[in-house]
Amino acid sequence: MTQLKWNHALSVGVRILDQQHGVLLDTLNQLSVGIAGGAPANEVRELIERLVDYTQRHFQSEEALMEQYGFPGRLEHQAEHQRLLAQIVDAARAMQLGEPVHLRTMVGYVRQWFVTHTEGIDRVLGEWLNQQGVE
Repeated sequence: MTQLKWNHALSVGVRILDQQHGVLLDTLNQLSVGIAGGAPANEVRELIERLVDYTQRHFQSEEALMEQYGFPGRLEHQAEHQRLLAQIVDAARAMQLGEPVHLRTMVGYVRQWFVTHTEGIDRVLGEWLNQQGVE
C-alpha cells in the first residue's frame, strides 16, 4: 500500500485542521507500513489505538468549531464522523479480543475515506470557516 502524501488538495485552509489532518495522515501511513511489514500484533494494536484516540480528538476539535461558528452542515458532517469512528473502534475492539480483523481492508477504507472526506466535506467546512474569519 503506497503512503499518502500531503498535498494542496488535502488542505482545507484552516491551520489547526490542516495540522490535525497531517497527524492523521502520518498515523495512517505508520499503520499501513506496519501491516505491510508484518509488524507484531501488539505494535499494530497500538497504532490502531493511536488512530482511534487521535481521530476522536480531531473530530471533537472539528465539531467544536462547527458548533462555535454555527456551520449549517454540522449534523450531516458529525454523522459521517460517527460512522467512520464506529468502524475504527470496532476493529480496535476486535483486535483486543483476539478476533480476526481484515486490517488491510479496514485501513484501505479509512485511507480512502480520509482523502474523500478531506477533499470534499472538510473543504466546504474550511471555506465556510474562512468566511467566518477562521484561518
